[in-house]
Amino acid sequence: MSNLVPPHGGKGLTCCLLEGAALEAEKKKAQGLKKISVSPREKGDLIMIGIGGFSPLTGFMTKADWKGVLDNFLMADGTFWPIPVTLSASKAEADSIAVGEEIALFDPEGNEIMATMKVTEKYAMTEADKRYECEKNLHGRRHEDRCGFLEDRRKRSSGRSDGYGSERCQPCRYGESSERRRISDQIRGCLHETGKIPQNL
Repeated sequence: MSNLVPPHGGKGLTCCLLEGAALEAEKKKAQGLKKISVSPREKGDLIMIGIGGFSPLTGFMTKADWKGVLDNFLMADGTFWPIPVTLSASKAEADSIAVGEEIALFDPEGNEIMATMKVTEKYAMTEADKRYECEKNLHGRRHEDRCGFLEDRRKRSSGRSDGYGSERCQPCRYGESSERRRISDQIRGCLHETGKIPQNL
């Protein structure tokens, strides 16, 4: 084990999965929380956060992280990261959630709750922010091609384009219209579904 390359970020493997009694308690609690639907991309990000594949990330990025990654590939704490990892919600959803509140992340495709999170920040994305993300995120394309690609990607991701950011996620289970808002969340627990992802990850 000592010959393995250590996880990125210098904090070890930041796995957010829950097990046993803690897992069952989080599943039960999640049923009573407000639910935010996740897009296919956000679902993939959430699974990677849950299994530690995005170490040292333990949640979705704050706006400071988002901007730092776009500007210099650095999060607010100086950790290198190549692309924003954010969660979005509609304006109505964001307005109904208070900073400090816990929410559940729901996968509409699988019809299951995937995680619980504590919201630590909410931030709106202006049209200028979206264009800046487009230009910085898709290097090597002409300006018109990059922005056209971004808009197509948003349509294929259920129209999500703005969102929330976070400290720590606890995935509860695993195995972009212009009115979206970003939220920064603390993921509270990952609910593992046997057989969906190898137990030794």
